[in-house]
Amino acid sequence: METGYSSARTCDLSLLVAEYAAACADAQGDDQSDRGFARAADALVRECDWTPPAAAALITLVRDYGSFALRNAAALAIALHIEDGQLGY
Repeated sequence: METGYSSARTCDLSLLVAEYAAACADAQGDDQSDRGFARAADALVRECDWTPPAAAALITLVRDYGSFALRNAAALAIALHIEDGQLGY
């Protein structure tokens, strides 16, 4: 079904996963502590053009919800045509 909404046509996250893995793997490694996640947020700012508040919010979402819930949230956001959300990230 063609909707005119570009994100609704595809949801291949493999390029983003590869980009974030490359940017954050060295910064965080296997460190699941607050310090490791802070280094990952710094890498998002430095390597992926996120603002510091947006990177911190993204890390909080990841830590709080994990990939299962966020994968479903992404699918629902695409289905409902919500790209940036109310917070404007």
